[in-house]
Amino acid sequence: MREICAECKTVLVVEDEGTLRIPLHDYMESKGASVTSVPTGTEGIAELLRHDYDVVFTDIRLPGADGFEVLRRALEVSSRTSVVMMTAYGDIEQAVRAMKMGAFDYLPKPFSFSQVDAVLLRGCRTKQLASERDELRAEVERTEEHRELVACSKRMKAVLDTVVRVAASDSSVVLSGETGTGKELIAEAIHRLSPRHAHRLVKLNCAAVPDTLIESEMFGHERGAFTGAVARKRGKFEMAHQGTIFLDEVADLSPAGQAKLLRAIQERSFERVGGVETIRVDVRFVAATHRNLKSLVREGQFREDLYYRLSVITIDVPPLRERTSDVEPLVAQLLHRAAQQVRKPVVKVSPRVIEGLRGYAFPGNVRELANLIERAATLCDGDTLERHHFPPEVVGAARLVRTDSAGAPFLPLAEARAQFESDYIAAALRRTGSRRGEAADLLGVSRKTLWLRLHGESLGEGGGESDGEDEARDG
Repeated sequence: MREICAECKTVLVVEDEGTLRIPLHDYMESKGASVTSVPTGTEGIAELLRHDYDVVFTDIRLPGADGFEVLRRALEVSSRTSVVMMTAYGDIEQAVRAMKMGAFDYLPKPFSFSQVDAVLLRGCRTKQLASERDELRAEVERTEEHRELVACSKRMKAVLDTVVRVAASDSSVVLSGETGTGKELIAEAIHRLSPRHAHRLVKLNCAAVPDTLIESEMFGHERGAFTGAVARKRGKFEMAHQGTIFLDEVADLSPAGQAKLLRAIQERSFERVGGVETIRVDVRFVAATHRNLKSLVREGQFREDLYYRLSVITIDVPPLRERTSDVEPLVAQLLHRAAQQVRKPVVKVSPRVIEGLRGYAFPGNVRELANLIERAATLCDGDTLERHHFPPEVVGAARLVRTDSAGAPFLPLAEARAQFESDYIAAALRRTGSRRGEAADLLGVSRKTLWLRLHGESLGEGGGESDGEDEARDG
């Protein structure tokens, strides 16, 4: 039996049920730990004041002081103490509350010694990693590997600050946000800035794998396990050993897939499909979704216990329309990359383009902006991106601004009317996600009229193209 590591040598067990306290005490001693066990929260706090403990196992419901008070006093005595809450299934929400207060993990009763081992392994590794946090912060300040992770806005600065703080731990992370906001890049940053960076970041898109194959993708399979299994295959979990696994679109897992994932997270072990060998892994979990997991839990579409296991830390990634101060530096960064891809000396962006992009809703977020910049760079013949290199609904029509006697900008009536129409059409396109047919319906005009307005033309009396021609050009 593998002995406990040096970072978890002293253990305190606070549990009023002797049928659990005594076996846990004996098991930890058998692993080489120095163990003290007490039946009340008050005695547990007294022990914390007398001695330093590496690990504290405490029940939530206790005679005297409860588990929350034990937790609070343990963290006051030493921030390096790992507190593990032991709780009945009905108290899982209380356990999550305790983790938000600073508890390291929780064990749902009844639990096995293999679950205790898994918690201890994570605890020891976290202690080993915590001392490297300052070095990681310095690395973030000097690294240029964030790519599209530009953070001029307050919200993105807060996101990256959280990334730095969680990178040194082994806590599971859920990244939530709209499609295209950069959740995968943030997962890469968490892995790259963690002490696991020397090992692999393995990605699994849960939405892209059929339910019949998800177990094989996660855990691998043995030769002959099913039709087409002509050789042994290692799964994503096995490949991610000592590294990080990124579960993209985790909300799309079926109930069966969720159950298999939960077991693997709890036990840190699995069997290949068609196999009997138990494979143990040391893996950090980062998940992402564009859906609201809390709502899915309430609706019964996502397992509550899996949600609590994954969402120890939740990072909400804001959409691009809510971080407009990031648009200009993002454009500069994306343009540099696009110019290399299309092999053109495009180095500048017109201020009018930046103005137009700041006002666009970006339903596709940063991913859409990257596509727009690459498209514009491809169409550009000079060194500067102008408005005509972008779709009209994205940057709007060019403004011809005059000034009054005081030098303030002022538009003549005809130009102001045209500008209002252009902005109004752009707003309709943003609301409908750039679907021109729906935008025309919203504006109360035909698709032909909208097409002509977007291309700076007007309808003559009885003139214009047929709707069929309009649709052909629009499509």
